[in-house]
Amino acid sequence: MDITNTRADFPALENHTYLNTAGIGLTPQPVTAEIQRLFGAWGAQGATTPTFRQELQPLAATARERAAKLFGADADELAFTGRVAESLHIVVDGLPWQPGDEVIVSDEEVLYMPIYRLAKDYGVVVIKMRLDHRREDLLNRFDDLLTPRTRLVWLSDTTNKSGVHIPAREICALAHARGALVMFDGAQTAGQFPVNLHEMGCDFYAITGYKWLLGPYGCGLCYIRRDRIPRVRALRVGHGAIDHASCDYAEAEGAMRYDFGVRNLILRAGLNESLEYLGGIGFEAISARVAALRRYLIEGLREIPGVHIGSPHDPAMGSGIVCVALEGVEPAEMVASAWEAGIVIVPLETAQGRSDLRGVRVSPGFYNTQEDLDRLLEVLAGLAR
Repeated sequence: MDITNTRADFPALENHTYLNTAGIGLTPQPVTAEIQRLFGAWGAQGATTPTFRQELQPLAATARERAAKLFGADADELAFTGRVAESLHIVVDGLPWQPGDEVIVSDEEVLYMPIYRLAKDYGVVVIKMRLDHRREDLLNRFDDLLTPRTRLVWLSDTTNKSGVHIPAREICALAHARGALVMFDGAQTAGQFPVNLHEMGCDFYAITGYKWLLGPYGCGLCYIRRDRIPRVRALRVGHGAIDHASCDYAEAEGAMRYDFGVRNLILRAGLNESLEYLGGIGFEAISARVAALRRYLIEGLREIPGVHIGSPHDPAMGSGIVCVALEGVEPAEMVASAWEAGIVIVPLETAQGRSDLRGVRVSPGFYNTQEDLDRLLEVLAGLAR
């Protein structure tokens, strides 16, 4: 990876040091240019002119095929969504539930409202799990929580606060052995790590395009394993979800039955462009570079008095998300001081009962450099002094 040429694709880096890829990733210039071009054509030609539609629709359709290839799935197992919460709604609203069914979630993440509604409407029991930073401890804790009533496991395979990168394949194997289904929130994994959904073995997987995939806001994907599709009822029907050639109600084939409503195809074309851009670099190369930046950051943080690192020390369990607290310094002050130096970081939204995660989140992307991290380390060292 030629980092000098790569950084030239991200004009924002000329204005400030951006360390919030886990929030919203920087969009590379080729992706921005393609989206702008298509919106320009929309305005110049009109959205429904044959020439514009003949150009746009194949680009949007290619996004599904490209994503399937990059993420180790089949195209007919992927539905387009607007966000991770929508993917979760598709699954939990489409499955049948009984009182006493159990769902295992993490105590670190934001608990999405669809899970709360299961508890309220169906008497589903929500079990919160602490994600240990040691692989063996995490798997043992998870295995202990599984019961014959466990119906669904809903975890981030990379968490958005401490950045724990869980052993997803082993989690799936343990859950399936007890008859439970597994759904992962892949918002912090897709684009940061190589992902092969068939090899992982999960039943459902939610992807958002605007974080590590560096794509447009408001376009994502929901993976539903082919043999699970008949079990997940499509509760919303409309354009994209039914076979219009039939005079009777007939659902579209595969996961396309969950493609509800009229969507902005320019966003899909933009996602296609970002997938092509990242595919050209390679997720293995991206993952290796982010891991190297993480090591450099943590080594520098350990030299600062009063620093607490709330992320895993084991590199195999860590990610490009690093939770940092500084003794005697409020997170808001850390964020403000960083911004005064032209550095973008964000405070952590503390999960209930997880005061150990109170601090700021630093999440360098592959486009960052050690010099970027040095600027942040200098600010934090100054606050410590």
